[in-house]
Amino acid sequence: MRAASRDLDFESAAKLRDLIERVYGE
Repeated sequence: MRAASRDLDFESAAKLRDLIERVYGE
């Protein structure tokens, strides 16, 4: 269970990074 939540956390963090890069990358 902890590993699954960790994967979700990592995935959401990666999506957040992608979003930030899109906003500040321009």
